[in-house]
Amino acid sequence: MERLIELLRDPWDAVAERPGQSAVRHAFFGDDSQGMLTFILDEETQSLRVIDIIWAG
Repeated sequence: MERLIELLRDPWDAVAERPGQSAVRHAFFGDDSQGMLTFILDEETQSLRVIDIIWAG
C-alpha cells in the first residue's frame, strides 16, 4: 500500500512497459523489490489504474 501511495504522488517513479510508451508502467515494491505492479497512468484525469500485481515473496 505504501508504494501505491508513493506512485499517486509521483507516478513517473516507475518504468515504462515498452520504450517510447509511457501510459503503462511497472513499479517494484517490497523487500528487495520482490513485488511488481503494473498500472495505466491517465495524465488527463491525474489518476492511475492498477491492472496487475505480482508478488514473488
